[in-house]
Amino acid sequence: MHQVYTTFSNGNLWDISPIVGSLSWQSEIKTLGQKLSFDVAYSDMPFFPDNPVDVGGMIIVKNDGSEVLRTVVTSENKTGRDPINYSSFDPAFYLNKSKVIYQFNTNGDKAIRKICRDFGVPIGSVVSIPTKIDEIYNGKTPAKIFKDILAKAKADQGTSYVMEMRQGRLYIEKQDDVIVNARFDHAPNITGVGLQYSISNPSRKRSIDEMKNSIQVVKDDSIVFTTGSQSLIDEYGLLQETIDADDDQSMAQIRNMAKNKLNELAKIHEETSLELMGVDEARAGRLLDIEEPITGMSGRFLIKKASHTVSNGHHTMKLDVERIS
Repeated sequence: MHQVYTTFSNGNLWDISPIVGSLSWQSEIKTLGQKLSFDVAYSDMPFFPDNPVDVGGMIIVKNDGSEVLRTVVTSENKTGRDPINYSSFDPAFYLNKSKVIYQFNTNGDKAIRKICRDFGVPIGSVVSIPTKIDEIYNGKTPAKIFKDILAKAKADQGTSYVMEMRQGRLYIEKQDDVIVNARFDHAPNITGVGLQYSISNPSRKRSIDEMKNSIQVVKDDSIVFTTGSQSLIDEYGLLQETIDADDDQSMAQIRNMAKNKLNELAKIHEETSLELMGVDEARAGRLLDIEEPITGMSGRFLIKKASHTVSNGHHTMKLDVERIS
């Protein structure tokens, strides 16, 4: 059962679940953080419970005592005596609002830790990111700098990372380590059911629109390296991508960058949406194993967008996913 709390000035929690109606939250892979929307009942009748929620206040959602997410209320919408609608974002909201100037010549994780210290962002865990960041960031938000660092690390190492806020702390982990293995209880006597048994309305799209089966690397306006998948070129024709190398990159780094880009793009891209019983662990950037016989979905998928809804105690979710293996 999900409960919703706001906080007193002394940090104590105030359970507002009895006056909260609909509850929904979502995350997208292209944005840092989660958005929470909820309604609070309103009445000017005597003895109706007070509404302690205010713009700038903290909201914490728990499920059977475990924290699901915490957010800061950013907007309030009142219309007559209708329920009051609130929008809120997790603390990553602040990393999207300030523009900064940084110059780095250090490893990726050290650069991220430096920004977190400057902005007072508590760190839960940041894995080692050995890619060297030699860059000047001028007028960028911390969130965009983080994304650029992780993109550079992926190009350099071929490793994807997940960036999340949990319990007010920043976590950056290897994507392969963040897999949703949650189960749900179908009935009091039917527990621990796999998520795939609750799939409904599956939709699957397969396309070569984004496929690239040849990669060229350019440095100082000259092609310095080319690699490709001959089998895919023979089957689908030449689909080429050109990427730029930095002046200080060695040939070994250039070959590695091209190989990683080819591994990322040389495939049939598959996008899928499906509805399931809700589990709190499902959020954008995490991985999920799916076996769905109607559309033929099978394999490991990246969650690109997760939309959760809790209504009358019933938790459902819609996921947009992309097959990665």
